[in-house]
Amino acid sequence: MEKKKLLFVISNPHKQIGGHIISGITLARQLAEKGYDVGVLTDSPMIEIYEMQTNIVRWHLCTYGKYRLIAYFLRRTIDIFRVVYSQSYDCIIGCDTFAVKQSWLPAIIKGISIVQFCARGAVPEFCDQLRLPGIVVIMEKVKNSYIEKYRIPEDFIILSPSRVDFKYFASLEVEAHITFGSGEKGKKVLCVSRLIGLYAPAIVMLLNEVLVAATRQPIQLLIVGDGEAKGMLKKKADEIMELTGGAASIRFVGALRVNGADLRQADLVVGMGRTVIEAIASRVPAAVIGQDKYCGLITSDVYPEFSRANFSGIGINLEGSLITDLNRLEEYSKRELDEVYRLVYHEYDAAKGAENIETAWKKIDAYSPTPLALRWNYLRALLIHFVDRFRLERAMSKTKYYRKVTMRDVIIGLLRYSRLTDLACRLLIANKRITILFHGISRERMREIPADAQPHFSVEEFRKVIGWLKDNFELLTPEEFLADEKRGALLTFDDGLANNFTNALPVLEEFSAPAVFFITTQHVQDPLNWLPATRIAARKGWGMEDAVPDDAARDFYNGLSLQQLTGFSLNPLVTIGSHTVSHPFLTRCDAKTIQFELAESKSFLESVTGRRVDLFAYPTGDYDRTVAEAVSAAGYRAGFAVGNRKVGLPGFEIPRAGIYYADPAYISLKLIGLHLGLIKDTPRY
Repeated sequence: MEKKKLLFVISNPHKQIGGHIISGITLARQLAEKGYDVGVLTDSPMIEIYEMQTNIVRWHLCTYGKYRLIAYFLRRTIDIFRVVYSQSYDCIIGCDTFAVKQSWLPAIIKGISIVQFCARGAVPEFCDQLRLPGIVVIMEKVKNSYIEKYRIPEDFIILSPSRVDFKYFASLEVEAHITFGSGEKGKKVLCVSRLIGLYAPAIVMLLNEVLVAATRQPIQLLIVGDGEAKGMLKKKADEIMELTGGAASIRFVGALRVNGADLRQADLVVGMGRTVIEAIASRVPAAVIGQDKYCGLITSDVYPEFSRANFSGIGINLEGSLITDLNRLEEYSKRELDEVYRLVYHEYDAAKGAENIETAWKKIDAYSPTPLALRWNYLRALLIHFVDRFRLERAMSKTKYYRKVTMRDVIIGLLRYSRLTDLACRLLIANKRITILFHGISRERMREIPADAQPHFSVEEFRKVIGWLKDNFELLTPEEFLADEKRGALLTFDDGLANNFTNALPVLEEFSAPAVFFITTQHVQDPLNWLPATRIAARKGWGMEDAVPDDAARDFYNGLSLQQLTGFSLNPLVTIGSHTVSHPFLTRCDAKTIQFELAESKSFLESVTGRRVDLFAYPTGDYDRTVAEAVSAAGYRAGFAVGNRKVGLPGFEIPRAGIYYADPAYISLKLIGLHLGLIKDTPRY
């Protein structure tokens, strides 16, 4: 039987070399070595990737400018169609959601099969895959989601995390690209990261661990990567080296593709996902770090916990310390490393992944034995896909967990499409000074629980809001705002939730948007000591607080940790302000309690951050003249409210507009109404 001609399609709209790109190329090489005629269609890489240094794979490299996502999608679809016809490929392996969707039309017209490879680790909000055989996923929780939530038959899905070339990483013939300092002392720790906003919190966690470890022993940290967060991280690294008197040596090198020789220079490799697997394949001890904690060294005892999360650092119920792991390296025997290697090799070697890809297209061929049957099944699956999505959206809109469409939504929608709100915004408030209020930002929305049990915005929604504000206003620092010399918008966040650090900060960095974070210190001293309003929200979602899953608690309700607050204070975009100790209604407190709430929170925040804290936000927007005078007497220079109660202290009752929906027309109307005094804002928690 003649072997298939295979085309791997890999999308990269964000111009970052991610794990799905390396995984796709690795699997393509594996199948080419088995005798298949293999091509790879992908964007021209930003860095040199050793996996591409081979002639056994046919390369179709495309260069795209800065297209909008829809234009990028259409260009890619045309390129796939062109390549499939010119080279007569008869099977497409889509290595990500974009690639699969871009391949639908060429596959239907040509009558060829698509292996739907889902490289994502998160459970999708909507099913992105067609209900057909040949779906390959890398995580069991994603497979279970497709089966239970989207009713895809289990036989259609193949679980295959296998995507690392162990043979290559075991090779001793490759040369290293990087070196640690030859004259420096201490254990050598290597970290590989894209250093973009999404991963910056994890690197901040690692730097904090290095700070603690360097108080006990010298340590060398080498960070490989490049991205917009690099400047902020280098500044923090310089401060740590100065604080430790040189006991910590931290260096950054540019983005490059590390190999086994690079990894074997380290005593310990710290990272997440593919980096960790490649370190173990190179016979180097490895540890996992997440956005909110250092998870610890991978041993055979805890391997199942790390493997379940695909070494991502998300949802791992383990917490370690770098200093402990560095000391453990002395007793981390070759036998233990060999056992971890055996476990990882059995599950993640790319040779097994290539076999799973073969199994996937055989399932497709058995289900659709002729091109005509294949076309019919794809068209039917597409129709079912769109009908299911429409039904799911409609069903959700009828549940108590989804906000129903109101007359206000209809009016706002009409205004948005008429562009009247944009015109009014430019005429009435574009040259004014406004202050915006946010609270929590979640990674993504959970459709299974009520909307008012969750933060007001997901990351994607928040990105749209900041983008709109950036397009319509100059985003000011608090110094610029209080100086009253510039017109624009000041962004503020209340309460001090952990998701402000993990989810909101990367978006602010993406847009270079400064912001003030008003911290309730009860959260920092004990992140699990939730505020009263947070407890009410948790009970709305899960019935009782103890029933909230750990992932949801971290993403929705937990307060900042000390490490996260320290990371905040080192970021040049961030200003720290006080929001009291326990978030009380200050007008209901006696003078002694008010003084304690104001002074204690100020003192604590200044001691942790090393910065002056002189901005204050009233909890729930509750204040009167007595409270405002107490704020001034406590050493603050400005007080931020929600609605202006006009108690005669303008600098201590600065009004803010709370934004709770991502619709630009809604935001425009809210800001215009507040500016003209037509509506009074009230806080929502």
